[in-house]
Amino acid sequence: MHIRLLGRDDAATLRQLTVDDADFDLEAKPGSTRAPLDAERALEYLTDPTVLHWVAEEGDRVLGHLHCQLVRKHAGQPRELLLYEIGVRSRARRCGVGRALTDTMCAWMATHGVADVWVLADNPGATAFYEACGFEEPADVPVYLTRSVP
Repeated sequence: MHIRLLGRDDAATLRQLTVDDADFDLEAKPGSTRAPLDAERALEYLTDPTVLHWVAEEGDRVLGHLHCQLVRKHAGQPRELLLYEIGVRSRARRCGVGRALTDTMCAWMATHGVADVWVLADNPGATAFYEACGFEEPADVPVYLTRSVP
């Protein structure tokens, strides 16, 4: 298994991830797919300096991926990572792919002076995985709110 950070020339890999999305999702409905990204949107994503997206590959097949965003909560404070998504193909689960992706992200953080990463775990399996990877629930758990603007 080889892990690499996606770059500007990885539009085909990114498009395939969107098509195969259901195979990476623990709660996907059979047969559900997302439309592939068009070339313009793929390039916009792949060249965004705040986007970090690693893939774990075996040969030319993606086994898993991890997407996070660099954020700065306040001026003058260090950057943090928001771990937005991690997915492992159904046939590759419980083989260390998710852990290897998380370890790669943490190594990148250490190299680039990013001390903190946070994630919203929305199911017991995800919570158990993140805790096994060293994540801890903070004492002052914030409320997560969303708003859509038309």
